[in-house]
Amino acid sequence: KKSKDNIIPPVPTGPKRKELHHYPQIKLKNLQWQKLEPHHLEKTVWTLEGVDESEFEDVLHRTGELEKIDTFFAAKVNTLFDRKLKAKMEERKDAIKFLSKEKSRNLNIAVLPRFKHFDSFVDVRKRILAVDDQLCTDTLLGNLISYIPSKEDDLNTMEKYIKASEEEQKKLDTPEQFIIEMMKTYRYESRLQFMLFRVQFWERYDQLTKNMTMVVEVSDALRSSSSLKELLCLILMLGNYMNGSSFQGGAFGMRVSSINKLGDTKASSNSSTTLLNVLVGITRRQFPHIQRFEHDLRNVQHAARIMATVNDMVEQYTDMRQNLKKLDIELDTKWKDIEDLDEEDRFLEVMEKHRTAASERFEELESLYINMDAKWKDVMTFYGENPKVMRPDDFFNIFAKFATSWKDANHQEDKLIQRMEREAKRKRDEEARQQRARALKEANEAALENIGGDDEPPSSPGGTLREDDRRMMDNLLEKLRSGETENRQRRERRKRQQKRMLEQQQQISLSSPLFEEEQERDNDDDEDDFLMTEISAADLLKNLQAESTTPISL
Repeated sequence: KKSKDNIIPPVPTGPKRKELHHYPQIKLKNLQWQKLEPHHLEKTVWTLEGVDESEFEDVLHRTGELEKIDTFFAAKVNTLFDRKLKAKMEERKDAIKFLSKEKSRNLNIAVLPRFKHFDSFVDVRKRILAVDDQLCTDTLLGNLISYIPSKEDDLNTMEKYIKASEEEQKKLDTPEQFIIEMMKTYRYESRLQFMLFRVQFWERYDQLTKNMTMVVEVSDALRSSSSLKELLCLILMLGNYMNGSSFQGGAFGMRVSSINKLGDTKASSNSSTTLLNVLVGITRRQFPHIQRFEHDLRNVQHAARIMATVNDMVEQYTDMRQNLKKLDIELDTKWKDIEDLDEEDRFLEVMEKHRTAASERFEELESLYINMDAKWKDVMTFYGENPKVMRPDDFFNIFAKFATSWKDANHQEDKLIQRMEREAKRKRDEEARQQRARALKEANEAALENIGGDDEPPSSPGGTLREDDRRMMDNLLEKLRSGETENRQRRERRKRQQKRMLEQQQQISLSSPLFEEEQERDNDDDEDDFLMTEISAADLLKNLQAESTTPISL
């Protein structure tokens, strides 16, 4: 059996973890974040270059800040299990250990609390044998794989206690008892690794399918977009026109990256206007159908992000293919004609079903991968780039950057059009206002002529009123109108006053001399108002006109 085990290729390991030098002694509330996979950290801020992480941790521990964290964010948990565990640890200070100190502590923190509701580690092993997906998550499986005994542990002592009686095993510390129980499982390590492969397979399959499909669709769009082809033709024509007979002129084509130089070519009279702004205006006015290329490039930025991690995508695809082959070898060599399996062991049944389903779907993924690889290389060649020289994400980023710049230029063009429309509307409104003013002036002049009748004011030798006379007539007419308005308001005010006085003096005798005198004064005022209204506005105007003909001595 041992010789056969040696021919099995290695299977995938559990996820890498960043380890700390200090850990909380109690369970704390979790910080809800989304972890980045280790292979996504390259060239990101999380490489933490120039940052001494160990120094940070040592300062926090030395100054007691970590203890404050323990106090502030202690989780509300079932303390019964913790008390029992602590009591056992206190009782068993002299318990036998064969795991390294760090591994034993990590098991106590990351693994054993997951099994609080189980009566014993035997029940835990049965659920793992049954491939219980609720218990056997990718996190738990990864931790179990990480804490499998290795050369840093005392393997001889472990082998001794695997064969020991239950009474002897009880002398072991709790993490060691758990490991002993797990190591009784047939092909424990490879079982965990293939279970982890199964749990992660479909999520990775869906993500790879989605990403590969996106790259294929964007490659096809770039290859077949007629509007983008026309736009590039227009750019080439404008470039040759501007370069004229210089060395740069007369070009039959250009590097596709040149399209992002349009925004750098600024107008001589206005630095805020670029050749890209001009090109956007031309296409909107003369070739509006070219604007459809924006729809064709709508997903190019997403494709650029995918191709930036194309090596990771290829690595995941390769791992999935290799692990399916390893699963075939495992099931065909290690699980055939096995008769002494535990009754609860469903590993063979579950993994055979997974192998069948995964192999069929992986064939589709393999075809998609081959198609994607051919598509992006073909479209790069179509645009004059060498896929062996240029990175695919750099190629897609050229179009992503251009699409963003075009969108911004379109927005600037919209603002320019709106500003021009507002200016045109302002001019139209000003012209309409001036036209109304001229019409009103002409109407006033006509009214003055009608009011004047036969007694027209002196005219200039040319037969028209002088400008000063016209201005004077306008002022006179305005005064007449305001005078009539003031008289009318005055009469209405006096009527209201009389009404109030009558109401207040109902109890005063009508024969009172004071009342008669006031009444007589009001009657005199009313007669004056009446006489003023009897004066004809036309007669007053004539008198004023006659006075205006008298020379004014300076």
